[in-house]
Amino acid sequence: NFERTQTIIEDLRADIDFELDDVLVKIVNGLPEGYFRSFSNVDLLKPLKALLALGICNLDDEIMMRSDDGNQVTVVANRNYPGQLAKILKRLPDQPPLLGARVFTSKDHDFIIDLFEYKNKSADQPAASDTDLQQLIEDVAGILGKSADTVSEFVEHYDRHNRILRYPEQVAEQFLAFNDIEHSKDAVVRFSSVPDSKMIQLTVSLGSSTAKQVFQQSAKFLGQRDMDIERAWMHDIFPLGENLHAAIASFLVDGSAHANFDFEVAADQLKQSLSDQLIG
Repeated sequence: NFERTQTIIEDLRADIDFELDDVLVKIVNGLPEGYFRSFSNVDLLKPLKALLALGICNLDDEIMMRSDDGNQVTVVANRNYPGQLAKILKRLPDQPPLLGARVFTSKDHDFIIDLFEYKNKSADQPAASDTDLQQLIEDVAGILGKSADTVSEFVEHYDRHNRILRYPEQVAEQFLAFNDIEHSKDAVVRFSSVPDSKMIQLTVSLGSSTAKQVFQQSAKFLGQRDMDIERAWMHDIFPLGENLHAAIASFLVDGSAHANFDFEVAADQLKQSLSDQLIG
């Protein structure tokens, strides 16, 4: 009846209000500043609402949300643990192709917001213009000391909605990784430090694979070493020859707790892991 319904509503509202302030403060204060710089107020609110629901209900769970146009999947979780990203990737849709990810972990590492970007099918979504691409090609050619024509042949294989086209340094690393592939099942791994930061850059190129497979295996490898991925860019269909292709993925990893990181050893270990995946 009406009175019973009103009583339930009032009790529920009072219970939520009691929890609300503490949960809100924890979420907003816990997120890195980069999260708030990356999105408009409208776009950042939906994941925060999901985290708020988990916090108020004290649920140790994950929520996966797909955008109306299918171009983005957001995963929020009221927990964080090594290998979590690799497990999330297993649950993600395989189509359309995965292009990139932005991974946000709270400052105290107890909740996450992960955003996965897919190949954009909508013509009215922003894409790199001819002018943007030309500038990118010139910048990458300058970094590599290659001709613009050589770089252009490589860049033309990217989807124009791929955010990596905003970052010539990342495209240059992917160019080098791709050009080190000699056979259809080669794995190439490049680790390097990012100047003037505590970040580590990882670029992987793998023949006869998909970007999602590369991402999943690399995320598992990094998770086992307690290394958090903060950003990823990837692409599937770089041609190696007739009916052959390579997948490429780049990652920015928080290396602040890994001052003595051995790039050469890590590269060999991940390369072996990727090769084992192809054999398996």
